[in-house]
Amino acid sequence: ESGDPFRNLASRYLMRWPCARMQGSPSHVEKLISEVEKVKANGVIYIGLKYCDQPSFDIPRLRALLMERAIPLLHIESDYTEGVGGQVKVRVEAFAEMLAQKF
Repeated sequence: ESGDPFRNLASRYLMRWPCARMQGSPSHVEKLISEVEKVKANGVIYIGLKYCDQPSFDIPRLRALLMERAIPLLHIESDYTEGVGGQVKVRVEAFAEMLAQKF
């Protein structure tokens, strides 16, 4: 909101969470695992954009790494339209209930 808008925009694009297609799958997944361990997460909700293949390639590797750590994963694939909000809410609530019973 203040300063040079072009510098701010460039900074936003360069400093945000790395996209798998820009960073490469191994470093993207390792960064996620590092964050999960840092915050001692009880579970992970991974939301991917439908028809975006690169993040979908991460799921088997991510799932295996999380299974090694006994951390549940909820993978949601969405096209970000308004109609899927109810389905996502139900799935996230069920996942949260499962985590509450486990921990």
